Amino acid sequence: MEKVFLYSDETAHKGHAPIFVVAGVAVEGYHTAIWKELLRIEDESGKDGSDWHRTKDVARRQRYLQGALKIEALRGRIFYEPHHNTNDTWLNTVQTLRRAVTRFGNDKRCIVAHEGFTRAARERLKYDIRRVHATRQFEIAPGNLEHNPFVRLADALAGFVGLSQRNPNGADRIGRFPDEWFVDLSRT
Repeated sequence: MEKVFLYSDETAHKGHAPIFVVAGVAVEGYHTAIWKELLRIEDESGKDGSDWHRTKDVARRQRYLQGALKIEALRGRIFYEPHHNTNDTWLNTVQTLRRAVTRFGNDKRCIVAHEGFTRAARERLKYDIRRVHATRQFEIAPGNLEHNPFVRLADALAGFVGLSQRNPNGADRIGRFPDEWFVDLSRT
């Protein structure tokens, strides 16, 4: 059975219009080659292993995202879902990951790798996804994923989508990216 890895992270933006974004990337093939390419892009962009919030320099963020969005195997494999004016981040995360499993996991074994969860939270996530996808083969990746370049890409995507939802002009400073690279799961 083919495998698809769903790497994801989230970001929350507080303020007058709170938004919570879950974003990620679905990787099916060329896993090692894409991994190495993402590490190279992090190095060349100056982002290194920093997350979105620690990478304050707009030009560095732009170089990183522009480089990552040239990896052809990621076209149409970047997913996100914005959640506006919500406080239930757990439900929002589960909802987005269920939709990602549905969208990218058809007849494949899904490995869901979401950053920042404890062992108990990963077990709860597995249970909550299985309630909807009892017939699908999937697992929740264990451990700390902060050093995974796919998760760092998911972190940057969540930050970028959150910025574009909250402040389109601020996102324009980073760049416009082709729509065919992104899948808005709230519209599927």
